[in-house]
Amino acid sequence: MHPILLNFGDIKIYTYGVAMALSFTIAIYLALKRTEKEKKNPIITLDLSFWVLISSILGARILFILTRWDEYLQYPMEIFKIWKGGLVYYGGLIGAVIGGWIYLRTKRAPGFVYLDIIAPYAALGLAIHRALGCFVGTGCCYGKPTEAPWGVTFPSGSPAAAAFGPNVSVHPTQLYESLNGLVIFLFLKWFARYKKIIHGEETALFFMIYSVNRFVIEFFRGDKIRGSVGFLSTSQFISALMFVTGVGLFWWLRTQKTKGPAAA
Repeated sequence: MHPILLNFGDIKIYTYGVAMALSFTIAIYLALKRTEKEKKNPIITLDLSFWVLISSILGARILFILTRWDEYLQYPMEIFKIWKGGLVYYGGLIGAVIGGWIYLRTKRAPGFVYLDIIAPYAALGLAIHRALGCFVGTGCCYGKPTEAPWGVTFPSGSPAAAAFGPNVSVHPTQLYESLNGLVIFLFLKWFARYKKIIHGEETALFFMIYSVNRFVIEFFRGDKIRGSVGFLSTSQFISALMFVTGVGLFWWLRTQKTKGPAAA
């Protein structure tokens, strides 16, 4: 773990913050390249990326705060220290979809066209951020103890060490999540090359693939702070809802096939 990437006296540059900035920068750059290739409006993609960035951070932070409400009531100024970590991906995803869709509706832009453009690179950004920010930077989102040969141990002071001890091997669930993002990215890039033009399918597939993989990964997570809904973790419950949403959207888009591409 390297929570502080660079240290200049009183000025500290946190790995988590760098990972966040790097993942968004790469995702936006590649989305703009695809926008140009598909002869769409790069201004809309750039503005959409900005609103997705803001709304995703806001949504991710709000959901994280809600899971630790008692703690933040005691130390309210900690709410604003996002460079130290403390974001919930599902909160960010929900925030990004809502914020992005509102922006696209206000611009009367074809929503699914632009959501499909950014979907693969959102998955790539996830892969970068989970590996560099969560695994290397903060050690958050850690897994349960394991004797598997690929298990990892985290140093004293890390969340996993606080939960299980500094010498306990745990599942590297941050890297499982990173692999999840990479798989989605590669699949959507392949799908975009061979698919028929039904805008919105890449977005629906993102929902379906991510939710299934995340549901499984949750069985290996070791941090219990996120709470539960019945016998499911909160993230598994959201995964189930997201999968149903993705399947429903994909089916609806296919029913529109005879009416031409779904452009809204």
